[in-house]
Amino acid sequence: MPVTASSRHKVELALERELLRLRRRLRLRALAWGFFSAVVVAGVGGAALALAHPLVASHLALSGTAALAFLALVGWGLARLALAPLWEPLPADRLLSAVEHRNPELYERLSTALYLYRSDEVDKYRFSPELVRATLSFAEARAELGELRQGFSWRPVLYPLAWCTMVVALWGGLYMLRDRWVLPAWTGYRSALVGHFPAEPPLRFTTSGDLYVRPGQATEIGARVLGDAPGKMLLELIGPDETRRLVEGEARGATTYFQIPPIAADHSYRVFAGGHFSREHRLTLLVPPRIVRWRWTITPPGYTGLAVERVVTPSRRISAPVGSWGELSAECNWPLARVATRGGLLNVSVDAGHPRELVGAMEFASAAAVVVRLEDVFGQIADETLEVSLVPDHPPEVALSFPPRLWHPPDKTTSARLEWAATDDYGVDSATLVFRINASEANEDRVGLYGPGVVAGTVEATTNGFIGGYLWDLAPLRLLPGDEVNYWVEASDRRPAPGGPNLGRSGVHTLRIPSLLEQYSDQFESQAAQLESMEDLLERQRALAERVKQIRRNLEEKQRNIMLGKERPESAWEEEKALEEALRDQEALERQMERLREAAQESLSVGEEERRRATRTEEKRKKINELLEQILDEKAKALRNRMREAIEEMARQMDARQLETLEIDMEEYEQQLDRLLDQLQNLYTERQVEQMLERAQELAEAQREISERTEDARDLGEEAQSKEELARQEEFLAQELEELAQQLERLAERNAESNPERSEMLQKAADELRQSGVTEDVEKAMEELRQEQFSQSLQSQRQAQGKMDQLASRMQQMQEAMGGPDMQMDIEKIGAVARRALYLSHRHEATVVAPLFDLSRTSRWSEAGQQRISRELDSYRAETARLVALLDEAMREVPFVDDRAGRALAGALRTFRQSVRAAEDEQPASALPAANQALRFLNETVRALLDSLSQMQSMQQMMQPGGQEATQQMLEQLAQRQRSLGQRLQRLQAAPRDKPGWQEMMDRMAEEQKAIREELEGLSEQLEKSKEQLGEAGEAAEDMKEAEELLRQHHPDDPRLKEKQEQILEKLLQGGKSLKRDEFEKERQSEVAKKYPRPEVLDRAGPGRDLQRTLLRRAEGLEDENLSPRLRAPASNYFRNLAEEL
Repeated sequence: MPVTASSRHKVELALERELLRLRRRLRLRALAWGFFSAVVVAGVGGAALALAHPLVASHLALSGTAALAFLALVGWGLARLALAPLWEPLPADRLLSAVEHRNPELYERLSTALYLYRSDEVDKYRFSPELVRATLSFAEARAELGELRQGFSWRPVLYPLAWCTMVVALWGGLYMLRDRWVLPAWTGYRSALVGHFPAEPPLRFTTSGDLYVRPGQATEIGARVLGDAPGKMLLELIGPDETRRLVEGEARGATTYFQIPPIAADHSYRVFAGGHFSREHRLTLLVPPRIVRWRWTITPPGYTGLAVERVVTPSRRISAPVGSWGELSAECNWPLARVATRGGLLNVSVDAGHPRELVGAMEFASAAAVVVRLEDVFGQIADETLEVSLVPDHPPEVALSFPPRLWHPPDKTTSARLEWAATDDYGVDSATLVFRINASEANEDRVGLYGPGVVAGTVEATTNGFIGGYLWDLAPLRLLPGDEVNYWVEASDRRPAPGGPNLGRSGVHTLRIPSLLEQYSDQFESQAAQLESMEDLLERQRALAERVKQIRRNLEEKQRNIMLGKERPESAWEEEKALEEALRDQEALERQMERLREAAQESLSVGEEERRRATRTEEKRKKINELLEQILDEKAKALRNRMREAIEEMARQMDARQLETLEIDMEEYEQQLDRLLDQLQNLYTERQVEQMLERAQELAEAQREISERTEDARDLGEEAQSKEELARQEEFLAQELEELAQQLERLAERNAESNPERSEMLQKAADELRQSGVTEDVEKAMEELRQEQFSQSLQSQRQAQGKMDQLASRMQQMQEAMGGPDMQMDIEKIGAVARRALYLSHRHEATVVAPLFDLSRTSRWSEAGQQRISRELDSYRAETARLVALLDEAMREVPFVDDRAGRALAGALRTFRQSVRAAEDEQPASALPAANQALRFLNETVRALLDSLSQMQSMQQMMQPGGQEATQQMLEQLAQRQRSLGQRLQRLQAAPRDKPGWQEMMDRMAEEQKAIREELEGLSEQLEKSKEQLGEAGEAAEDMKEAEELLRQHHPDDPRLKEKQEQILEKLLQGGKSLKRDEFEKERQSEVAKKYPRPEVLDRAGPGRDLQRTLLRRAEGLEDENLSPRLRAPASNYFRNLAEEL
């Protein structure tokens, strides 16, 4: 393209405009420093003048302000001289030599620019971005090296001197303002507010000061002014809520007295006269003395070491062992004057160092009620009573109520539900199941009753008892037929250390696995009965056949005799009758055989139907797995496998009620698979349509780029090679459009059976794509390009582009039309039902179960209590019915809801109906089991719904890219378990080692540490780069292994064990934080990449194309060069405008 005068003038104007903008910015920065200091100091001086003018002589204010203004001008002048080098240009040679060693890259750019400026062919390079960039580099070098001047530079001296001068001026001005102008001005303004303008100093008051006020008693306050009072004196009474009121006084000589009415809370007051106030004083309300709390320490007999401190509940009752002693102390909210006791409290005295506390020693030898009378310094008296009850020191009583002492587990049962109860005066702390297998060598193990997800029981606070249950999983024992297991329950009480808890033990029970002969004895008896009945049937058939033969022989003989005339015809009637009876017996036998045949045929048909259903179920499961393989990515697949293992592990730890609900109908299970398959098929179709929509948009964008290049080729005259390349691209577009149409047809065929409407919509989209002629337009454009008919090809390309845009819009509408319910909406729907069920369970326990438990101690209802319980139960029955309807609707729409929730909620509804009848007819003790059963059903419903929500959230995480949130949640759970293990270890260290079960508890904690380590190692194996993704948490496995060894060696006091526990917990917490930080960094980098994309390299045809390409490629990295931030935006805009002009 030839260079014209017009284009050269445009470039010169652009360059001058950029340089002028840069110089103006540098000047403004130099002026800003000077004007900033001048404005700050002048503003302070002006404020001082405004405040001081009404009170002091004007010449002082003017002289001070003038001095400050002079200092400000001096500071501005010095700053102006210090920043003067930025205004003076430097010679090019001087600038080049100055930056040679300081910035080599800048030196290279300046050398290139100097060569271009001094070249004879400067007009040839005037339009190049390299020349503009070099010019900006000169300006940047002058800005960075502004201190380089000919001769000596005063900048290092003047710049600090200017700042010191301004700081001294500001400090002197503030000091002068504080002492001379600000305080007098503020006093004058306050006087002006009340209508007075005093010229003398503030008044001085003398008042009664802080006072103590008795309840219901008026108070008199006196106040006077030192000097002459310029007016009437008033008192302002301030309440606790900042309410204010004025009280008028009575003058008695020089003192004014104010009568304050009785107050109910603490107040404050101040006196006002002549526009001046006194300081505030407090009026504190005296209340009768009361004991804030009883704090006592108890040491059991035989121990003189560490005592256990407890705070008594507001009931002020103490339960202590017989023969123990302790120290008793109380705190009062006022200083005590005298203390009197009665009832066994010895040596009570007031602590001299703490006059608000009393301390006494007490021996718990007999029950007593201790009365303490307190009198404070104000004469207030109060009595407090402490009741002491003695408890015997014995181990807890433990009993196993179910099953009986010798029992056989039912067939196909791998778990046992144990019900137990324990009572103790101190309260039961924990219970442990102990068993021993007698079939082989001694094998003793312990299983804690407090496991995750196990409902242990309810606490009875009045009897210090505990009742509960435990699901004992027998599968890990690998019991064989004929084995016997002895088991019992051990419970420890809450007796305080150092004596440690007592251990109680229940009776020994026996579990016996029946032998094979016993297991199959019923089947053998049934088969023997069937065989015996079959033999009897055959015997009857044989006897009947002989009987029929004999009757026929007799009948034939009778007929011959009748024909011969030996007998009369009536004689054959008995044989005919016997033959008819035999035929009826034969028919009965045939009917019985037919029933047996039909039963056998029915069993065969049922088995065949079960086999067909099993085949269909297996095929549907395979389809579901195939869809999941196509939808999920690698991380989601790994997470799904992890979930499957967790579900299998959870199935082995489920309680009896959960195991009972696992056996579902095969037809119901097939319906669940159908719902899940339909949901996944819809999800797969939506994903495919979304991908096809993105592909259609990409094709439309590619066609737009081809059209632009075709237009450039038409204007600039491309070579044959470029034309052939454009034709190949058009051919590729035609193939992609054909593949898109085929993909729509395949997707329509796949949805033909499951969703005919969606299949019809997809087939219609494929037909519209083929009938639109977009493929023909692309092929036509390709042929015209090869024939060098650019104008005709450009027209065909534009037609094809418009049709592609219509195709993308049509597919977007189709995607919006076929979009099913979102997974998040399903989660919110199930979550609403779960929250409602949880609220219903909580309210039922608080308003029905707890009152029924209290009423069960009485023998009969009270009329008010019965009506209230019946009304509550009826309302809960109605609410449960509505909840059942909501859950049925949710189960029809969402295929992931656990069916246990529906069955448990239906059971809750039935139990509520029974409980309503029981509450109306029976006693409270009889109505309590039904209410407890309803509560258990509601809790089971909540648990099933929460499991469903967890499954749905896991599937939602699998459907979405990335799984760091699940990994972070698992790390938090591991950290919580590790913290709980450390707390239990601390409690175990305080117990004596000679107590029974101490070593077993250490072994159990070592096993738990091993389980945590194995889960962490599994998480590390699941992730490809554990150290980078888990951070320090990936290194905690080694520390866990060392802690496990120390626990197995029974060394709880080893300092290394405590150190390892702290390190493990810290690393787990740091691992969760590193995951959050990595996720934030990835998100931030993606946002930055979207916000600041790198410029594309332009490839324009024509003369000088190689030179332009080289210059623009070098200009591409302008943002990454050593340009100052103030130059990056102007340079980037300039190059963008220059590229558009060229």
